[in-house]
Amino acid sequence: MTYSPLAPNSVHNLFSGRIEALGGKILSSHTGDACLYARSTMPLAENLQAGDRVNGGVAIRMLDHEVQVSPFVFRQICRNGAIMSRELGSCEISVDPLDPGKTQEEVLEAIDACVRPEVFENNVSNIRGTIGRPVDAGLALMVLENRWQLGDLTRRIWHRLVRDRDRSKFGLMNAITSIARDEKDPEVKWKLELLGGRIPTMPLPDLKIESEPSSAELQRKPAASRG
Repeated sequence: MTYSPLAPNSVHNLFSGRIEALGGKILSSHTGDACLYARSTMPLAENLQAGDRVNGGVAIRMLDHEVQVSPFVFRQICRNGAIMSRELGSCEISVDPLDPGKTQEEVLEAIDACVRPEVFENNVSNIRGTIGRPVDAGLALMVLENRWQLGDLTRRIWHRLVRDRDRSKFGLMNAITSIARDEKDPEVKWKLELLGGRIPTMPLPDLKIESEPSSAELQRKPAASRG
């Protein structure tokens, strides 16, 4: 089968070649006839807190003639990743079928922008700011379910929060990205890692113990919102 220069497998080769040239490595990838999902890590590394080290990197997704390139943060201790799509360096590129060389150059420039040290430092600072910052996790999940149409993922995230006993903003981010880590569907995984990357700078309700819903109440909410 003959592929155009910007078929997903060609973009994957472009991505992996640039990452390796910059001293990084491919962490994971999924390529189909019409899609590409890949993550990479770079030598950039810093501690969020004692014993909790993260690497900077780049995530790329190609779907429906659109390429999204964003900074990626990988937490070594649990192997969770977050896509920082609202931060410096992130961009979306429309594939130009009449000028593939131009699109390839835009992809390479986007990769280079994502691995700048100041981008990584900004992302680490934002994530570090979530540690110990309490949120009303139950109410926050209800808000996120409505905005992101999470469906059954809401319950899975809630159960992970209950298990880990961390009701901070950092705990919520980690619960979301840990579900993403275990997810097999590449689009759902991407969606969850995007959401995890939004948490550090997203306004969320403060912790109010008396108003936090029970697990049973939270489980009823997604079903009601889909109606």
